[in-house]
Amino acid sequence: MKTAIKLLLLEDNPADAALLRVRLEQEGFTLCLRRVDTRAGFEQALLAGDPDLIISDFTLPAFDGMQALAFARVQCPAVPFLFFSATLGEELAVASLKAGAADYVPKDRVAALAPAVRRALGEVEARRRREQADAVLQERERWFRALTESSLDVVTILDARGRFKHNSPSLEPALGFRPEALAGQRAAAWVHWRDRPTVRRAFCQAVRHPEQPVVFECRVRHRNGAWRDLEVHGQSRLSDPTIAGVVLNCRDRTEQRCTEAQRFRAQQMGCLGALARGLAHDLNNVLTPALLTADLLRAQVADPQARAMLDAVKISAVRGAELLRQVLHFPRGMHTAPLTPEPRAGDDHLGVPGSRPHPSTLQTLDALATTPPVGSASPPLGQGELILVAEGALAALEFHRLTLQSHKYQVLGALDGLEALHLFHEHKAHIHAVLTELTLPVLDGAALVQAMRRVEPGVKVLCVSGLPANAVPAREHLQVQAFLPKPFTAPQLLTTLAGLLQSQA
Repeated sequence: MKTAIKLLLLEDNPADAALLRVRLEQEGFTLCLRRVDTRAGFEQALLAGDPDLIISDFTLPAFDGMQALAFARVQCPAVPFLFFSATLGEELAVASLKAGAADYVPKDRVAALAPAVRRALGEVEARRRREQADAVLQERERWFRALTESSLDVVTILDARGRFKHNSPSLEPALGFRPEALAGQRAAAWVHWRDRPTVRRAFCQAVRHPEQPVVFECRVRHRNGAWRDLEVHGQSRLSDPTIAGVVLNCRDRTEQRCTEAQRFRAQQMGCLGALARGLAHDLNNVLTPALLTADLLRAQVADPQARAMLDAVKISAVRGAELLRQVLHFPRGMHTAPLTPEPRAGDDHLGVPGSRPHPSTLQTLDALATTPPVGSASPPLGQGELILVAEGALAALEFHRLTLQSHKYQVLGALDGLEALHLFHEHKAHIHAVLTELTLPVLDGAALVQAMRRVEPGVKVLCVSGLPANAVPAREHLQVQAFLPKPFTAPQLLTTLAGLLQSQA
């Protein structure tokens, strides 16, 4: 069902009005016609409501078409105004068009009336659609600007040649440039040269396949010369006349990349630290028997050359322990003293000729290598006390047993924490002290100490460990009275044990 056209007709001749109505209805128009023939009637009709179309005669009593056109332009400028007159000459017709009339049709050419009406109404409809499209476009532009201006991401539009067409305001805090400063410039000029092939491939793919979004990363130069890591999501909108470009959403990932790199390095250092702690434990277990054996054998030989050889073995074990200690610092990223080479003939000290070892190296060497060997200043002897020794390494357990037995102690040995706990339950009334490694199979040293204290709160415990110092819990947490790091010498072990036995529970 067609909508009736609201037609306002200014015509003083009823016959001409009837002819006009019949002609338009024959052409398929449905009319809601209102005819007036005076100034007052015309003005009242316009004030009452906007018609869809105005058709006017040019000559009327006490009123003419030009006056009607002028009033209509003021009251309803969007409504098309047509002249249908027998008295309108060519000069007046041109003047009416300049004054705002949509068209003019002489009454003797009534067949031209319907096309003129159709053309005038078509122009109105076309103008209405343009205005709607403009309103939608302006609304979209307002939404787009609201989104881009409040976004932390940089929204960029490139033309088909890869030149900047639009940049959102967030470009300045991200890269230091005002948005208009890069207009018309090639985007690739600001990309790191190593990343340009990746950017070109992504751009070409977006242009060739506009239905597929592209995602890539690249480094873009900041105004201050620094490089920023950007994560870019893009899609071509070249076919959209309102955009006509490739839209890129760029997010600054520089800080995130730095954090990820630091986290990865921390994970690497953690893995290296775990490996180093395991190696330290195993290697210290290897070095401890060497030190204990050197002391035990030196007490049993009198040949100076043999004693010198045993001293050399002890010095080598001490140096191995010091080198291991220095290596353990690297996973923690600490600066350490350079590793000292083996002493050479003619050197007056351990280290490189003409230099001195690091103070921490001298401290370790003084504490171990210069410990008086058995026989020159004998450590305290036991009085037959029973010592429970828990040691996961068989060689270390045997050397502990030999060292203690050779100095008047009795020994119960266990290779894991559970075995040591069973032995403690069986012999707790006769055990004077417990010597335990912190790292034990089945049940570790800390758990073993806690279990023994639940049975005998006053048990005396000497804890030893080959782990680096930063991996060993505090003594208060371990609930032990004495702690001895590996590797250690026989005098150190015996002196520490004697002090433990003499202490009050």
